[in-house]
Amino acid sequence: MGDLVDLRLLLNFLVIFREGVHAAKRSSWMNRPRHHTMKLDSKIYRLASVLSLGAVIGTWLLVRVQESPSLISSSGPLSFVVPFNNEKVAMRVINGVRYGVGNDASAEWDVILPAGGHCVHVGDERYTVTLFHQLKCLQIIREQYMAPATDPILPHTQHCMNYLRQTLLCRPNLRLESVEDDFGLAERNYDTICKDWTKVYEEADRNQRAYAVMMQSDGDPRMSV
Repeated sequence: MGDLVDLRLLLNFLVIFREGVHAAKRSSWMNRPRHHTMKLDSKIYRLASVLSLGAVIGTWLLVRVQESPSLISSSGPLSFVVPFNNEKVAMRVINGVRYGVGNDASAEWDVILPAGGHCVHVGDERYTVTLFHQLKCLQIIREQYMAPATDPILPHTQHCMNYLRQTLLCRPNLRLESVEDDFGLAERNYDTICKDWTKVYEEADRNQRAYAVMMQSDGDPRMSV
């Protein structure tokens, strides 16, 4: 399906390219003073063609990078590519007692991120994974909720509220949930199918171990036991 989408995008861009070239050609003829030569028109046409093709290729690459983060993931140990392979897992959405806001849930929240934290290394760059960034933000909001009412709202808490809003809007879940009353109280007990999020944790753990090994081999004191 991904290859089909890429083909459609490329075909659309080629259509845009063709129309841009024709428009540039028409414009060069309409605005050409009488003393201009056909040779100059040919140069303008070629220049417009090159610029249009460059815009097409640039736009296509931008879409590919945005939709396929693996394109910026280097090969080798310091890469980050999650092999979902169309594998799905079931989740029971319930109004449970786990991962609450009280102190009794702290142990669960303390291990909700990978052991090495929410960041991974790709090549020479360090990144945070959106999934882990979202979970870390939930931790921060929970800590703010548990803080004394007199404590000010921290800037990081405000960041997290907005960040969660933006990332939810970016990847909306369109499942229709049944409501139980006229006030729109959503059903809180149903089964759903998800991507296997454990694959993300496994890849993050692998990446972080590879980075630790590399730093140890380079003699980085931060990695000493």
